[in-house]
Amino acid sequence: MHYHLRMKPSPLASALLLLLCLSAQAQTALPDDGEVKNGEYSNLFFSFAFKYPKDWVVHDEAINERIRERAKEEAAKSGTRSQLKDVYLLFTVSRHPRGTPGIPVNPTILVIAEKIGSGPGSPTAKDYLLSLRPQQMKRGGQTLVNGDGPVEFRVHGFQFFRDDYSGEVQGVSTRKAIFVTVKKGYAVAFSCIGEDQKSVDEMAEAVKTILPLGRGGGIGIGSPPPAQVGQPSASENPKALRQMLANQPNFTAVQQDYFSSDRGSALSLVGKVAKMGNKHANVSENAIVINEPGSPTVRIFPKRHEYTESPAEKKADVIPEEFANPEQIAARTDAVFKSAGVEKIGKYTCVKIEVSFKDKKVGEVKVTFWLAQELKNLAIRTETSVSGTPDGGYKYQTEFQGISLAVDEEIFRVPAGYKKVTETERTKDPRR
Repeated sequence: MHYHLRMKPSPLASALLLLLCLSAQAQTALPDDGEVKNGEYSNLFFSFAFKYPKDWVVHDEAINERIRERAKEEAAKSGTRSQLKDVYLLFTVSRHPRGTPGIPVNPTILVIAEKIGSGPGSPTAKDYLLSLRPQQMKRGGQTLVNGDGPVEFRVHGFQFFRDDYSGEVQGVSTRKAIFVTVKKGYAVAFSCIGEDQKSVDEMAEAVKTILPLGRGGGIGIGSPPPAQVGQPSASENPKALRQMLANQPNFTAVQQDYFSSDRGSALSLVGKVAKMGNKHANVSENAIVINEPGSPTVRIFPKRHEYTESPAEKKADVIPEEFANPEQIAARTDAVFKSAGVEKIGKYTCVKIEVSFKDKKVGEVKVTFWLAQELKNLAIRTETSVSGTPDGGYKYQTEFQGISLAVDEEIFRVPAGYKKVTETERTKDPRR
């Protein structure tokens, strides 16, 4: 498909995004080339592909022409018609055919690209998103709902920034999310508009399926990229993958552990956990255990209003805890990092990263992490397997559920008035 809609900086790009606010709009135009096939949009010029929601409608050239005309009208009003050559409409898809009766807001994804330059001092994706705000809020009647700064996240090597808006268009409530990344000197913007947050979240999940294409083109999401010569893409770059694991966010969650061996034994455990910086806490009804590298282990006993401090113990586990810790794995100099695609875990679209290394005691170690992009790359599932122990192979899996990125700092503090006791005192008293 080759549809060419040309426009320029923020005023017109913003105008195009505003056109979404009434109903469905349309389709593809690109700097060089693009294709829609098997539920996937791919763009050879920008070298990416993503899967749009199943059974959604990709609009035709006739609707694209209407968008061109409306864009020209907006450009004429703002005196920027000469800038049309710098903006391209790449792709538009909506849940229902345009003009379907009885639908006040037809959920729609619109993708545009605007040339912003690539030299020193050129705008970043964040700069570009900030430049859209005045017109979105003034002419679009939208209210920013995500606070001061755009929210950053990464998907398979692409750095995005996101703004969320709410508002009314002709008396109809709308929600909108705009995602921006920079490729080849262009700001590529995905605008998702719907009737409520649920519909916007559905479209956001589609945006997060984005993957880089292999060099030479024609490789979609469903096919692995061919071997490439020279510098790997960001998603395949070991340094980038290591960085994703190293920067784990704070969180609270319910953790489920599963341990199995070649002998058939298995164990499943469930408990609440929290992370704040380098501190980790395991929380139960009777105790809170706080661990921090280089510091004593703190155990808090709420029912007794007591706590203990003891030297951190090196556990003699078959699979050491650090083998399942993404930040400690990222710090290893002997590990090999490899991208393993994208997989859905529950409601989260996750990037899979495989790490392998050799340990003196247990032999070959393979660790697979599933990183949820919408949770700041939190590793919500980790699977560690070893095969070189005297007793055969072992596998350890941990998975987080009920996840929140909000953390109560009080979990990591000994409450005022609690009495410090020794482990000996605590274990000798049967009431404790």
